[in-house]
Amino acid sequence: MPARAEDLCLIINPNAGRGWLGKNWPSLLPQLERVLGSFQVLQTSAKGTATDLTLRAIDGGAKRIVAAGGDGTINEVANGLMIAQLRSVDGLSLGVLHCGTGGDLRRNLRIPFSLTEAALIIAENYQRPIDVGCAQYRTPAGATEHRYFLILAAFGIAAPICRFAAQTPSWLNGKAAFLWATLRALPQYRDQRVRLKWSDSAGDEQELKMKVCVLTNGAYCGGGMCLSPNAVLDDGQLDAISVSQIGLWRAIRNLHTIYAGRHFELPEVAHRLARTLHAEAVLPGESVELELDGEVVGMLPARFSVISRGLRVIAPRLDAALQEK
Repeated sequence: MPARAEDLCLIINPNAGRGWLGKNWPSLLPQLERVLGSFQVLQTSAKGTATDLTLRAIDGGAKRIVAAGGDGTINEVANGLMIAQLRSVDGLSLGVLHCGTGGDLRRNLRIPFSLTEAALIIAENYQRPIDVGCAQYRTPAGATEHRYFLILAAFGIAAPICRFAAQTPSWLNGKAAFLWATLRALPQYRDQRVRLKWSDSAGDEQELKMKVCVLTNGAYCGGGMCLSPNAVLDDGQLDAISVSQIGLWRAIRNLHTIYAGRHFELPEVAHRLARTLHAEAVLPGESVELELDGEVVGMLPARFSVISRGLRVIAPRLDAALQEK
């Protein structure tokens, strides 16, 4: 698909990478222009503004919207694209210049870590459709909110891990940062009881005293954890993983299995495929926190579903990506 420079917009988060992107943007801009030609640049001013900037860029005629930032910025841009598609805007796609702690979508799509190499992928403009998760949940203020996610929805210990990961020293990379955050969260978190309804039909329900429940659209999350080795980005299903009834020291001793993709061998880990899930706390008034693509957004009750091949992303060609695997 040929690319036109005038339809390209970069949404940049200057705070990404602990401020690295903003500090280095003046030197990065000419490098990106050499690869991509001319493009519009919009800069976020606060958390949550990338969605509105995406909609503004689309109203101005942009079709390829590139998120330059971390997983949170990418999620916000994706939400703007999904909202625009609901308004019947066609021909939209998401590009990724990742600069942050996690890098979940970048890793699952096998986009290069180097920003200039990732820009070459955007210039080539090969597009592929991926599934998009949809979550309806309760906000801390008690309202009901609707939001899309690309890689991960998780409740339980995932929320404190996200908060600890945001506090990690700048010299820790994505994998080490999330490992450090997990080790900090594990001793403090107390397992919570949740009720899970796996489909819209009656009878497919269960109660768990769980440490975490994750719905993932890709194999990798959390800075390199191979959480669902066989997950496929465009199969119309979410991989659901729950961890329950596991003690602190056994959990710590087996953390390495998550990075190797061997945790399904543990009896405390359950896995299934799902198209919908309704989750709620069993105990009245208990707050079970929810995170989407690395951002803590609210709490249960929540309903999750998947939009099959709902968004086009600019990515390496599949044959090239497989060769790098």
